[in-house]
Amino acid sequence: MASVGKHIRQLRLARHLSQEQLAEKLFVTRQTVSAWETGRAQPDLETLERIAAVMEVEPTVLIYGPNAGQDLHALKKKWLRNGIYLGILLAAAYYLLFFCGFWDTWIHGLSYQFGDEAYTVEMEEIPGTWTLELDLTDPESNVGQVLYEDSNGCSIEVANLAWNVDGDRAWNLWLRAAGTCLPWRGTIVSGMMTASDSEIFPRFSTDQAASMTVSCGGETWCGTPVADTLLFKNWKNRGYTLFCGPGDPAQLPASVTISVEGLLRFTTRRLR
Repeated sequence: MASVGKHIRQLRLARHLSQEQLAEKLFVTRQTVSAWETGRAQPDLETLERIAAVMEVEPTVLIYGPNAGQDLHALKKKWLRNGIYLGILLAAAYYLLFFCGFWDTWIHGLSYQFGDEAYTVEMEEIPGTWTLELDLTDPESNVGQVLYEDSNGCSIEVANLAWNVDGDRAWNLWLRAAGTCLPWRGTIVSGMMTASDSEIFPRFSTDQAASMTVSCGGETWCGTPVADTLLFKNWKNRGYTLFCGPGDPAQLPASVTISVEGLLRFTTRRLR
């Protein structure tokens, strides 16, 4: 309220009124008007409304100044403009998240893209053979060894090597394939792709599979597929039985070499 007197003076002069003339219109003395304008006194709210009526302005103009109305109008336009921009931004974000695959890709990754009709899945066999030596004296040391990787972010590494004591007493190797995906495209390299009976994500599948050869001490034989897990987001596992044998590593050869050929690259592409 400290600037009310200054605003009264500005409005009075803008209307070419003397202090006496304004005092007459308000039924107060000239000294009262002078006291307002010099800040020695303050009009009460009722008097403010009377002054605003005489000056033909809103009471807020007396409090905040002659430009308050213009500033308020500009502020309203700014908020309206920002609101429109925010609405457009939110609508675009909603469209991208829920209609362009961003949200489901972030939550479910490739497993979503393999099952959604908005995506097509292409499969190609990668020529070449990939080998890896496995240490049987310390099976856990093999975990993390990389069998395959490429510049697209796809990789296949050892997830587990262990003796199946409760089953067929065989040495089983599990390989983990990891892929990458964006809302409009994804890729993974694996030995096979198994279908799911899920009603939410019925996944692409194929009977074609990579083969594994195991060699040790001049002998060679085929690794037998154990299982192929479903695609969980951007990764999946595939197991092989390397051979049946004792569970004591001391009775085993120091190492075996696996060779894998016929790896498959699966690529998803968004159609719409």
